[in-house]
Parts: sequence; C-alpha cells; structure tokens
Amino acid sequence: MRILFFTHNSSLYGANRSMIELILKLKEDYGVECAVMYRGYREFQQQLSDIGIESYPYEYNFWIKQRSHEGEAWWRKLAIFNIARELFHRCRDFIKNAVNLPRIYRIVRNYQPDIIHCNSSVADCGAIVARRLAIPYVWHLREFGSEYNICFNRSDKFVSKVFAGAYRVLAVSEAVKKEYENEWGLGNIVTVYNGLNPGRITQPREQHKRIRFCCNGLISEGKNQMEVLKAIKQLKDDKADDFSVDFYGDTVNYEFFEKLKDYIYENEIGDIAVFHGYADNIRDKLDNYDVGIVPSRREAFGRVTIEYMLSSMPVIGTDSGGTPEIIQHGSTGLLYSPGDVSGLVACMKEYMEKPELIMKHGQAGYDRAKSHFSLDQTANRVYEIYQGVVKK
Repeated sequence: MRILFFTHNSSLYGANRSMIELILKLKEDYGVECAVMYRGYREFQQQLSDIGIESYPYEYNFWIKQRSHEGEAWWRKLAIFNIARELFHRCRDFIKNAVNLPRIYRIVRNYQPDIIHCNSSVADCGAIVARRLAIPYVWHLREFGSEYNICFNRSDKFVSKVFAGAYRVLAVSEAVKKEYENEWGLGNIVTVYNGLNPGRITQPREQHKRIRFCCNGLISEGKNQMEVLKAIKQLKDDKADDFSVDFYGDTVNYEFFEKLKDYIYENEIGDIAVFHGYADNIRDKLDNYDVGIVPSRREAFGRVTIEYMLSSMPVIGTDSGGTPEIIQHGSTGLLYSPGDVSGLVACMKEYMEKPELIMKHGQAGYDRAKSHFSLDQTANRVYEIYQGVVKK
C-alpha cells in the first residue's frame, strides 16, 4: 500500500510532527509505504530523508485567506478595496496554480499512490490533484480556522463538494468533527484522536518547593499567553510568589509578542514569567516542571496536553474545543472558562496550596494518556480506514 501525504508547510509543529510519527508507525507496524508532498523550505526534505521518509517540495496557493483584523486601517475595510483585493488574490492564485499543477501531477503519477492523505484543512492541493487523477483521498482536519484567524476563499458549495468527495474525513477531536459536520454537512467524517508514543517511563517527580508551571505553544493570540500573564499579575498582587511560569514556543505574531513583553515589564513580573523560545523536544524539559498550562481559546486537540500528561504532569486548560475531551476536571487536571482570568488563578492556586494533587492528578493523567491517546491506536484506526479505501 502506497500513501502520499500532502502537508501545508515545512515546520515541525504539531500537525507535521503528528504526521511524521504516524507515517513511521504505519511503516513499522503495517508495512505501508509513505511519501510527503510539502510546501516550504527544502531543509524539511533533508529532515525527512534522515528518518527514511521520501518527500517532494511543491508550490501552490491554498484555498484560505486571512480574516480582517479589528485593528485594520479604515480604508482596508471598504467594500471596494475588499472586492479588488479578492479579485487580485483569485487571479494570482489561478495563475500560480495553473503553472505549478502540471509538475505536481507528474510527481503524483510517478509515485503511483493508492491513496492521497491531506494532512490539514488548509492543504486543498492534495484533494484537487486526487480528484483530477481519480485517486481516492482521505482528509485529516487538525485545526479550527479560527485558531489562526483564517477562512476559506472559495464558495461554500465548492468547499463542501471537495470535503464530501473524500472517502473519509478524519477529525482530531469530537469538537472539530461537530463543527465541520454542522458547517459543511459532512456525513463521511469520523473522530481519530492524535496518538503519541509514551516514550520513556516517567519517574515519580521530585516536588519543587517553588511550583513550576510550563506553558508551551506558538506565541500567538489564539494560544492566549496573555491570559496567563494576567493570572500571574493577579497572583503576585495577592502576595503569591512561590511559583514560576516558563513559556516555550516559536513566535508567529511578533506584534503580539511585543505586547506580552510590554505587559511583563509594565507589571514587573519578569522574575516569574520567562519566555525561552522554541524547544526542539519539549518532553526532555518537562521533568523540570510540576504543572502544564494550555490557555488556548479553542484548541482543536492539544498535542502538548498529551505531552504534559505523558510526563506525569497535571494540566490546567480551557473548557473549550478539544481540551475537555482530554483533561478530566478534578482527576487529570483542572478546567476553566476561556477569558476567565480569575478562574485560571483559582486553578493555579489549587496546585500551589495543595501540592499533593500534583502527583495524584499527574499519575492519573499519565494513565489516561497511555490508554486513550496512544500512537498504536491512531495508526491502527488510520490503517483500517486505508484498507476500506483499497477494498472499495
């Protein structure tokens, strides 16, 4: 069985990391041959080659666009400007894709895949190619568009038609499944949770006298690091200083990052809140922390949540998106309503004032992650779907 994955970029963030781990597991357990079509930097090709994955770069403009921001200049909100911008983008995309698609068709024909696997809702190229070459395709939905302030720039009828043409649409959480069912009327969508390798066995962690929180994720408004900073300020105003919060993650919104730095400086919380940038393997660092925080306004799944749990850490997360499907409130962590800074403060205080809960919730979280979100389960479910495609 030969599978050709189409992914939307060349980063090693959640979607691509999950794809790579899935590919390696499918090859190891089921002998599935996989290759990757990617858009972006050629360094990614070498990274994939180093772990035995064949790959091909391609150029293509996807079917998404950035939503307008509240702070946009007034003239950018004028109807005539938006119409002109939309026409320009449509013409640009049509020309670029018309030039690049013949090369993509040649690569796909030469590889001769049994199935094309689209790795993100963003990556419509795989579906377009599959439909043109009469190759069955499956579609992995790994995000809400609202997480990254994006939306589709094609007609609703066209988007619905292309999604419905997939043999199966795989949603990474029930929350994602429900949204796409409701918005696009999909009857071919199923939930397949991301799975992670448990990795090394986590040893019982040493209790730190100063509770150490970790917040890992891209620095962006959707990931909502500002809410954590506000909670830190509130805790400090309440005379709580026996804790620290370390942030990890690449910056994708530099304007937002400047706001975070300004907030830290203006409120004098630099002794508590520290940003470290991107960590290549966050799991190696988590032994140094007690509690994980996932403050995202609406996380589609939350790979980092599972990484915390597999490191025997309780997790504080927002009661939105896919997060409450992972965190069991009061058992493996604590949930609060997004936007409720006082609710986040209460969760942090719970672990600061009752440190015995850290080990209790952390162990329960590890057991849940290992039994419900394993890579074995994910690979098995995806392989069953592939078999259904091939038999059909």
